[in-house]
Amino acid sequence: LPIVATAHVHPEIAAIMAATTSSIAFSTSKPAAVVHWIPAKIAYRGQAEVDKSFEVSSSGDQLETTFRGRTLRGYTHVLPEGMKGFVVRSTPDPKGGPDAPASWQTVTCFDRVNVWGHDSVPGKTDPQRRCLDYLQVALQVHASLTPEQVRAKMQQLKQGA
Repeated sequence: LPIVATAHVHPEIAAIMAATTSSIAFSTSKPAAVVHWIPAKIAYRGQAEVDKSFEVSSSGDQLETTFRGRTLRGYTHVLPEGMKGFVVRSTPDPKGGPDAPASWQTVTCFDRVNVWGHDSVPGKTDPQRRCLDYLQVALQVHASLTPEQVRAKMQQLKQGA
């Protein structure tokens, strides 16, 4: 499996979380990636053989590794049902000028993210965990409901009050 290590989103490669039913066309036929959200800024743009030097050990649901001599501890966050993450690359329109909008090409996709912290597993109040937990809230807020579902929920609330 290809491994993508990211701490910050760069202009030409970004991790985008989108519902698989989105009207945006993403290719899910690309190989699944292992995505690491690490607490570091890496001033490098390009290919790296991360899978050869970033060895992860696990004990139960906790992960451990080292990065540049520093211990990292983390966990695997599985994306909510119906969501898939995509790593995309911006590709300029060859027929357009410098102001033409870029198109996006899928590099790979993923359904889980390894979230890392310095010396300890990120807790429930850490920004990374809260960001990923928000995905479940966003699914519920933006879910499509039929009129029947709305009426049934309103009836349920009236009976409970």
